[in-house]
Amino acid sequence: MKSFKDTGESVEETTVSKPMTINGVRTVKIHWRGPKQRYRIIHLNEYGHYDRSGKWVNTRGKGVIENAMREGRETYFRTVKEEMRKKV
Repeated sequence: MKSFKDTGESVEETTVSKPMTINGVRTVKIHWRGPKQRYRIIHLNEYGHYDRSGKWVNTRGKGVIENAMREGRETYFRTVKEEMRKKV
């Protein structure tokens, strides 16, 4: 989110759900909730958008959240495996 950082409002409105299991997969959900309704900006920055003239805009922040989730996935599973080995 640093690539489109300005006022810090997007970071302030970030919330993470408690871990849950959905279809047998441990999951947490990331939300942007608050008075500034930053979820709209987050969506545009993550996926890109069309400008007023109809031209597609690839933002600097495009794919940042997806990349962070992909990179963190390996660390998460490695940590879980290590902790499980300690218990066995």
